[in-house]
Amino acid sequence: MIVPDAIPEPNAAGHREAVAQVARRLATAANGRTLVLCTALAAMRAVAETLRTQGGTDDAPFVVLTQGDAPKETLLARFTTTPRAVLVASHSFWEGVDVVGEALSVVVIDRLPFAPPNEPLLAAQIARMKRAGSDPFLTIQVPRAATLLQQGAGRLVRSERDHGVLCICDVRLATRGYGKVLWSSLPPFRRSRSLAVAENFLRTLFPEPRETAAPSGVHSDGAP
Repeated sequence: MIVPDAIPEPNAAGHREAVAQVARRLATAANGRTLVLCTALAAMRAVAETLRTQGGTDDAPFVVLTQGDAPKETLLARFTTTPRAVLVASHSFWEGVDVVGEALSVVVIDRLPFAPPNEPLLAAQIARMKRAGSDPFLTIQVPRAATLLQQGAGRLVRSERDHGVLCICDVRLATRGYGKVLWSSLPPFRRSRSLAVAENFLRTLFPEPRETAAPSGVHSDGAP
C-alpha cells in the first residue's frame, strides 16, 4: 500500500493530473491489471482521458475502459480478458466487484471518500451533531469514509492468495490526525510513501507484458 509522497493535496491544482500519472506508472509496471476508483465523475473522466491519450510510460497504449461506456458486467468481462486493460470507474464500482486473481492487481483511489457535507441527509445530521455539541466530522464523516475506504481496498484482495498494490492518492491519510483512524481500518498492507517501491514490486510479479489475460473469476452484484 502506498500514499505517494509527492502528490498534491486533493483540492490543489494538478491533483487529477497527478492521479492519472500515478495510475499510468503503476499500470505500466503491472502491464494493465489496474482499477482506478474516483470519488467524482468529473475526476473519472479526466483520469480516463489522460490514460487514453498518453498510454503507458513504455509508450505502449492501454485499453482504457470507463464506467458508463457499457454495462458493468460487460466492462468487467472485458477488463479480465483484455491485455493491458485499465478500468476507470466511480461510485458503483467501489463495492460489489469481485475479480479474483492477477487480472486485478492494482487499485488506485484518487482521494479519501468523504461525502460532500451539503448532501441533504448528511447536512441535517451535521447540524444536529453541532447543536448537541459533538464533532460531526470525527463522529460521522470519518467513520463513513473508513467504511468506503475498506470497500475500495477490498476490490484488490478477494482471496487469501491475492496480492498487488493499493495506492491512495491523498496525502491527508499520512499527514492529518484522522488519517490514523483510516489507516487502522485497512488490512495490514506493507506500507510505503514511494511510488518507485510499488513499481519495482509489480515488476517482480509481472516481468513480461501479458499476451493473454491471467485466469480469474469475476462476479458482480452491482447494477450497471
